[in-house]
Amino acid sequence: MVPIARKPKRSSSDGWNSSSDVPVHPVTLAIARLAGRIEGQQEAIGVQFAFEDLLIGATALHLGYEVATSNLRDFRRIPGLSVIQL
Repeated sequence: MVPIARKPKRSSSDGWNSSSDVPVHPVTLAIARLAGRIEGQQEAIGVQFAFEDLLIGATALHLGYEVATSNLRDFRRIPGLSVIQL
């Protein structure tokens, strides 16, 4: 399961109000295939990803979500993924 959030709610203590604020989506066969396709295409041109970043990015692409992260460098290398800086 990969946590993906569109508009997280913030609290003053830990950043999230509760775990229910972040929907959790399973990594489906379609998402796994998309991740494999992205990985193969990018590795062919010398770009490698951390497996976790690749799954998060592929899940977001599949669901039409954006990824909000402070890790812009890695996520911006995923073609077609919309990335928002935290």
